[in-house]
Amino acid sequence: GLTIVGTDQSDVYVEQLNPENPTQVRWQGGWEPLQVILDTIEVKGGEPVVVEAKYSRHGPIFYEDTENHLAYALRSTMHEPGSTGYLAALRLNVVGDCQAFLQELPFWKAPTENMICGDSGGNIGWRASAASPRRMGWLGRLPVPGTGEYEWTGLRDDLPTEFNPERGWIATANNDIHPPGYDPPLFFKAGTSYPRFERVAEVLSAGDEYTLEDSKLLQQDAYLAEAAADIPLFQGWVSSDPAVEDARKAIAEWDAVYLRESRAAAIYDRVRRHLPAEAGVAVAADSDRRSLLELAISQGLEELRETQGSDSQSWRWGRTNRSEFPHSLIEAYDIPTVERSGGAGTVAAIGATYRQIIDFADLDASVATNAPGQSGRPGSPYYGNLADSWGSGEYFPLLFTRPAVEARAEHRLVLKPGGE
Repeated sequence: GLTIVGTDQSDVYVEQLNPENPTQVRWQGGWEPLQVILDTIEVKGGEPVVVEAKYSRHGPIFYEDTENHLAYALRSTMHEPGSTGYLAALRLNVVGDCQAFLQELPFWKAPTENMICGDSGGNIGWRASAASPRRMGWLGRLPVPGTGEYEWTGLRDDLPTEFNPERGWIATANNDIHPPGYDPPLFFKAGTSYPRFERVAEVLSAGDEYTLEDSKLLQQDAYLAEAAADIPLFQGWVSSDPAVEDARKAIAEWDAVYLRESRAAAIYDRVRRHLPAEAGVAVAADSDRRSLLELAISQGLEELRETQGSDSQSWRWGRTNRSEFPHSLIEAYDIPTVERSGGAGTVAAIGATYRQIIDFADLDASVATNAPGQSGRPGSPYYGNLADSWGSGEYFPLLFTRPAVEARAEHRLVLKPGGE
């Protein structure tokens, strides 16, 4: 399993150009040449275009400031050998347990992923994996001089790792994964709240016995704690405006679950965008708080009328939280839009097209959900057959053993050498 870490794998270097020879840059008190490569681009119906690419020791030059004799180069781990995305997965495909999994992760260079493992022995492991530059005395948040004072000293070998943690579970959800005191950080993220991770941690910390069905419920969890905290603001008062009162009542009676058919979720999601901070704290009088809430509701309702029409009874969250599957070239091959529960910061994130649940007691009992279909060929019965079930949070068997696969096979493609 994996989610993005966000490791800072690149740095911008400001190279000092030699005023007397702009193909040289300053390095440790002297001048060294740039690598200059000429390339010819053939143009249909026109003259060929010759382009000049320049490289410093740090990487390609992407901008030159000729007036100030400066050039900007990008150094990135993606220029390192073996940094093709997911290449190291070939090694992980043949490991036998989580200890071997962790031993292979130094070969994982890109992309930056929370690599999580579980095995049939009951072990679990995690590492914030990627080729991560070691910067001694600097953090990489700003461009640095390319003259030699700010160089990488290899790749870090102290990446955050866990193996069979005491809590009994490991989870990631694009959150800040730095352990307490970990320095220097691998990246910088704004904000301190990560509602998807916090919800997963809440559910997993509530017990120690979980079934495959429990895992399905967690993956499709559409509860938002932030919304639950706001609901009391809409309780205990009545608006004299019928439309505002109807919306207030819907939110007040809502359970903070973003189901696709939920009218209250659609209303709240628009209203919360207009909730001022003062609405959530004590103000001079209840009437002042009520005025702020009524204004926020009015503004949210106006947005809903613009996006979902004037019939407020037809409003639902799925009309906002939709996934579209347009074909890149031909509209006739588009797959119909799917309305979904979740999104809005819930565990059931809108961006996750593939989810799996592995049953180590019976691998053939494993399940998965995916969209829109297994085939990329329009006209195939498997081109878009998974879209609706994916939108409904339904799973299909993820078979593993050969007998199970053979028993469920519907088609067979046989490849033979030429001449046979």
